Amino acid sequence: MFVVFEGADNVGKTTQVKEVADLLRNVYDKDVITTRAPGGTHIAEAIRTFIHTLNVDVKDPVCTMLMLTAQLEQVNAIIKPSLTDGKIVLCDRYIYSTYVYQGFITIADEYTRIDADKTTNTCKLFDVFKAMVNALLAPNLVIYMKASADYLIKREIDLKTKGHVEIPEVWKQGADEIGALWERSINTPFKRSLVNDYDRLFHLPNLNHYIKEINHFGTTFRTINVEDKSIPDITKLITDCILDFK
Repeated sequence: MFVVFEGADNVGKTTQVKEVADLLRNVYDKDVITTRAPGGTHIAEAIRTFIHTLNVDVKDPVCTMLMLTAQLEQVNAIIKPSLTDGKIVLCDRYIYSTYVYQGFITIADEYTRIDADKTTNTCKLFDVFKAMVNALLAPNLVIYMKASADYLIKREIDLKTKGHVEIPEVWKQGADEIGALWERSINTPFKRSLVNDYDRLFHLPNLNHYIKEINHFGTTFRTINVEDKSIPDITKLITDCILDFK
């Protein structure tokens, strides 16, 4: 069984992948493997590190190509072999995050608006990206961990001030007070647009419109609102979704 955890930054995906895996192993005696996208193999992790060390726009076509390459490596080297062995695969992010972060939603909208000959550079690139997406594997279950932008921004501030998340250098320049950090974060359009794009994508009619290359006929989607819920409560909700999957 292939399960994907999705959602915006600071929603708690990585924590839940670990907690759910531990619960499935220790309480329900399941054979579970965890991985993350991009990453999981030496090649995919190297690509991930390379991208994160570059000062480039995440929507740069080269960045997108590298992200998709890492995901294909992960699918072929980890996910498919693990599923063949009968394991449950829990993946922290997948192609859905690529669509949000690399701007595929915007590109897809443009793709449907322009002339039928599809000859613009944007559309030529999009055709290449779609061919790579077509080689990916459809999950059995996708858990969308949903929260408002205000909730996620506040959580990010809390994590940063507690030292759980590295504070970017730009935040350190004259922004020592919590209030100043809050104001800088709350007014960042990217973070709000991120949540909006996730919500658009995981509205199922939109999902089928934006990601036609993966056959989602056998995929179940579950949305879990994580606001005002404890970590154990969220873990139980997600675990129940996995155990109830048919």
